[in-house]
Amino acid sequence: MSSVSSSDSNGSKQKPNKGRLVTSAIEGLRLTEVRKLLNEVRKRSRDKSAVSPLVLGSVIDAETYGDLTCEQFTLKFVMGQHLKRYNHYTKSGRVPPPAPALTQ
Repeated sequence: MSSVSSSDSNGSKQKPNKGRLVTSAIEGLRLTEVRKLLNEVRKRSRDKSAVSPLVLGSVIDAETYGDLTCEQFTLKFVMGQHLKRYNHYTKSGRVPPPAPALTQ
C-alpha cells in the first residue's frame, strides 16, 4: 500500500499515513518549495561539466526567491534539518551528546 500524504492550505506541512508530521526545514518556505529547490540543485549538480560547472554562487530562481543562491539554500537546508533533529532529540527527553573536544 502506498503512502498518500495531504497538505494544509499553504502546503507547509504534510502528514503521511504513518502519523509523522513532515515540516519544512527552511523557515519561510513551504515544503513544496523546498522540494522544488532541492530538485533544482540536484539537476544542476547532475548536469555540471567542465564547460558548465556547478556554481554555488549562482541564483536559483530570481523571480520567485530573489537573490537566493545555491550555497545559501543548501546551508539553510542543512542547518534547518539539523535544528529539527536536535529539537526532536531534546523534546524526547534525551540529552544531546557533548560536542567533541578540539585538540591542538
